[in-house]
Amino acid sequence: MPIVMVMDIPGGTSAHYDKVMELIGEVPADGGIFHVASPSENGWRVVDVWESQEAFGRFFEAKLGAALAQAQVPEGAPPQFLPTHRVAIGQGDTSHAVAFVATIPGTIDQYDEAVEKGGLLDSAGEMARPPGNVVHVCAAKGANEFLIVDVWESPEAFGAFMMNMGPVLESVGIGDFEPPPLQPVHNVIIA
Repeated sequence: MPIVMVMDIPGGTSAHYDKVMELIGEVPADGGIFHVASPSENGWRVVDVWESQEAFGRFFEAKLGAALAQAQVPEGAPPQFLPTHRVAIGQGDTSHAVAFVATIPGTIDQYDEAVEKGGLLDSAGEMARPPGNVVHVCAAKGANEFLIVDVWESPEAFGAFMMNMGPVLESVGIGDFEPPPLQPVHNVIIA
């Protein structure tokens, strides 16, 4: 099962990130499925989807660990690894993309109900991405919260989606949370 890796780097910058990417060289990494990097409220955030935690570990040992040290990236908390519940990756214009990364109070069952009520499943039961959505990832963070990682082509596309989904989320009991601000995407890699 794929995993989500979240790395928050307080004090991290786009210059740190760009130096790390220069040192790493080849992308996407073996076992990497999706990668997004953006500023965060307190520095820098990288969110990846990997085939497994072991695949990320091999990449970290072979390249990333040394590149982080050489680029003098400030140390943050250890990466967080979460099991994926749903991953929907497509293509889109990411030149003005924004990232929505939020921990949302609710259960995976509530999430599934919202996806179904919101008409976000195709006839095969797969995620049908709404207009302007490039990537959608849901990962369980515990019994009563989940992580959503979305990449949208623009803030307007995300806003239009939320106009429709807001009432759906409320109808399943997920409406009572303060979403974090959208962050401009610095880089997206899709394997």
